Amino acid sequence: MQKKLTVSILSSGRGETIERALSSLAPVREAVDTEVIVVDTDEKHDGAVRAVVEKYADRVVDFEWCNDFSKARNEALYASEGEWFFFIDDDEWLIDPAPLIDLVLSDTSALWCNLRVRNYFSDDFSEYSDAWVTRLVKRTDDIKFKGSIHEYFDPLKGSPAAVHALIGHTGYIFHSREDFLSHSRRNIMMLEAAIEKEPFELRYRHQLLREYEALHDRAKQTKICDDTLKLLENARDKKLDPMRGLFLSARLRIESNDGNTREKKRLLGKYKNMRGRLGRVGEAYVALEAGSTLFENNEYEMSRRQILKYLDRYSLDAGDDVLLSTEGLYFLENTYDDVNYKKACEILRQILMIKMDNLSEEREKDFPQSSVREERAGLYREIVKKIDYLDSIGRHEDAIRMRQQLIRAMEGR
Repeated sequence: MQKKLTVSILSSGRGETIERALSSLAPVREAVDTEVIVVDTDEKHDGAVRAVVEKYADRVVDFEWCNDFSKARNEALYASEGEWFFFIDDDEWLIDPAPLIDLVLSDTSALWCNLRVRNYFSDDFSEYSDAWVTRLVKRTDDIKFKGSIHEYFDPLKGSPAAVHALIGHTGYIFHSREDFLSHSRRNIMMLEAAIEKEPFELRYRHQLLREYEALHDRAKQTKICDDTLKLLENARDKKLDPMRGLFLSARLRIESNDGNTREKKRLLGKYKNMRGRLGRVGEAYVALEAGSTLFENNEYEMSRRQILKYLDRYSLDAGDDVLLSTEGLYFLENTYDDVNYKKACEILRQILMIKMDNLSEEREKDFPQSSVREERAGLYREIVKKIDYLDSIGRHEDAIRMRQQLIRAMEGR
């Protein structure tokens, strides 16, 4: 009889973490008909680690390490018997398995699923960042892993789901600068080799960009963004839109972090022809950057349009976990976070206040009496306070709708 779920783990000889990874699967194994396959890639053949693995695993597959993560993953995938296939590393563990269990036991139409991986950066787990990663697929004869590093499932067909099971990961905790640099050098070497072999596989460029940001190498970040944007400038495949949005957003963010408004404006003009081809999340982020840049250049009307575009996208997409898990690459998953939302609201608030301050000049022919003008401006200010209050209690959609109504009223529409 077919198993419901296969869980695969690569064991690289990390005895301090492999048991945590395996034992965290206990709630899943209790609730779901599960097989656990461990692929042993340990070149040192540590007997103590192997004993831990054999205590938990249903099967152990020996694999001679060859600097290719996909080949190792595929050993488990090809040996698996589960309807669903799920994988973690030996420095990861399931923090909250309940949503994963619910999904596997449900009648979902999804064929592949993204889960949140929490990357820790400190031993006390106080520093971390979350990222959506595709870790669960419905197994088919043609699906396999691709990529020698940062491997991925291919082909992914059908509809995805966002599963709020949380995976912890300690592989980014480094106790010396040399350990960190050694890890980065290994990844960069493998990614650059992969890009040379497959220049149009943008996943590798995406991961290389992350490596350069971790190293604070601004020049390399800029170059990979510029090179990739040039590669994508005339590409018409809609599937490339999220990546196009990612690299333009990353390029703008580099200049934003440096406070270089002039260069941001130049980039927005240069890549104007890409607008509408950046993916939903990328479009929103670029609209926010454009609105911010235009505001800093005192181009308030054009800024207002871009900020409203961002807020419209926020209303539609902020709660769409499937969209954010598939298009929220790199830092784009933060497009609708509180920081960016508040930034957009503050820019629009300042534009509205400037417009109110100029109300008497703009509408003097319609409101010749100063008392009427002052009353109208006072009313607008009270509405702005109401909008601020709605935001403060989390009623963002109501606040966005009221801002739009206020703008229409101010424009006499």
